[in-house]
Amino acid sequence: MPHTLGQKWFMERDIAKKIQEIVRREADITETDVRLLLVHIRKRLELIPRDRFSTLSLFCTWTLHTGIINSVPAFRLLKRVNDALVNTKTAGTRTVVTEVVDAIGCDLLWFEFKEFLDEAHISHNFTDNRVWINFHRHLLGIIRDIPIVFPPLTSLKLGSKTRQIYDQIIQNPVKPGFGVVSITLSYQDYDPLGVKAKETLCLSVLTEDGTSILIPLVMSP
Repeated sequence: MPHTLGQKWFMERDIAKKIQEIVRREADITETDVRLLLVHIRKRLELIPRDRFSTLSLFCTWTLHTGIINSVPAFRLLKRVNDALVNTKTAGTRTVVTEVVDAIGCDLLWFEFKEFLDEAHISHNFTDNRVWINFHRHLLGIIRDIPIVFPPLTSLKLGSKTRQIYDQIIQNPVKPGFGVVSITLSYQDYDPLGVKAKETLCLSVLTEDGTSILIPLVMSP
């Protein structure tokens, strides 16, 4: 049932108060705080036009599921990762990492997150790098090991947005005939030379033929 204007106003005000209470903790914010914060943000996004906050909305969704198999914004992220890998086939690891991080949308998330708080008249200090890094670290801890996966091709209706995205990936595949169909953020034993493996936050990418690609998201100096 649609909310009346009065009900919507009271709901937005109540959610904003809860968001403000958590945001006020700044660099002392915990993983539990971040999880609850994104739940409240998701609720408020449902009451306003979400087009301008598509990346923020996606990350909110990412925190609430054990796997994402039915989300057009998530599938667009898969396409961006696919295209980033295609565009950096002959590049060095550092360039690949930069392009993939951009594809995931970390910088765009920061921009949308601040804009969302500003428009909701919530005072914050997320322009402080220390505050944002702490928030982002907890967020990655929440969404790690939660895959974004394309559903089977046989389940995709011709003309649907999901099928259109799939077709775009196949037209620009990482390997001939095979594009990216799944990504997962996880900690892996990674060392480019395989000498001293250490746990590093990586993006695990799976192509349609079962090929696995591991990309470190943090490069050593």
